[in-house]
Formats: sequence, C-alpha cells, structure tokens
Amino acid sequence: MTCDGAQFLFISQGVFGEISLNGLAFGQVAQSPAGQTMMGSVGRWNLTIYYIDARANAQQRVALETLAHVVFPPAGSQTAVRYVPIVRSTGQGDIHTVTFGGVGTFSGQLMKGGLGGTVTITNPPAADPIHSEYLQGLTSRWTYRDAGQTWNYTGSNYMRATFQINSQLYQQRSAGLVPGATP
Repeated sequence: MTCDGAQFLFISQGVFGEISLNGLAFGQVAQSPAGQTMMGSVGRWNLTIYYIDARANAQQRVALETLAHVVFPPAGSQTAVRYVPIVRSTGQGDIHTVTFGGVGTFSGQLMKGGLGGTVTITNPPAADPIHSEYLQGLTSRWTYRDAGQTWNYTGSNYMRATFQINSQLYQQRSAGLVPGATP
C-alpha cells in the first residue's frame, strides 16, 4: 500500500517580503512508494502536486509557490503546480471540509479525548516546524482525482493546527528534521 496524503495551509495574516498573502491558501498532495511511510520516503515519493490559490495575483502566486516548495519540499518522480480555487468550510458537528479545484475534497472531524476535549499531539517524532502540535481526528471523506490517481477513503488520519511562524523560527525548527542536527 502507498501512503496518500494532503496538506493545506490557510493564511489568516501573512507576508512574503512586502507581498500580502492574507486570506490565501496553498497545499500539496503527495504519495509515498508502496510499503513506505511519507516521512520514511522523503525525496522518493511517487508524486508531489502543489495547489496554489487561484485568487492570488501574479506576485502572490510566485510567493505562494515559493513557500510551498519550502514548506512541502518537492520529492518524487512526478511534480506539478496547479492554480485552483481552494475553499475551507465548517459544517455540522465541527466537520471541516477542504475542496481544491474540481479534483479533491477531504472532510475531517476531531477526536474526543478520554478525559474530555480534543486529542492533541504535542512534540511528535519528526515533527516539521508547522506540525509541532496538532489536533487529531479522522476523515469522514477523502476523494482525489488528478495526476493519474483516483482515491476514495474514509476513516483515515486527519490533523488540524493553528500556528504562527516566521522565517527565523521556521529555519530553527526545521534544523531538527535533519539527522544529527541540533535546533
């Protein structure tokens, strides 16, 4: 089996140099080689497709694509960039849905912890700078039809996080992903 996944970032407030990225989004869909995890196969993925918010102007598209390549490094034999509408919505029961272009949709609901509240993962192994803490859940739907792929899953892993980061902090935290490095 492959590990198929997506990550999307929605920017509430942000700049790239002098370029405002407020309200825009970008994401990545990736697939590991058969029998390998995503983290265990970085650099050898089957595909990495970037999705950039179609609402972005030319300067914002360059900025979002640059950020996407840093936050979600290209890794694999098939890499492409697509400019599509990216929409996030909240439905009944705290179900969050992300739809990108006409090619993908995933919905997830957070898990409740045994002591109440939401299951929170803090300081996971191999956490990248934007996943040092996240809320854990399950997908209620995950469909994708692009790049020669057709996926249709339910009950798969779903994570959600809110974070603040700048270039200096990102660089410091990402050093921890390199074997033997000390952040």
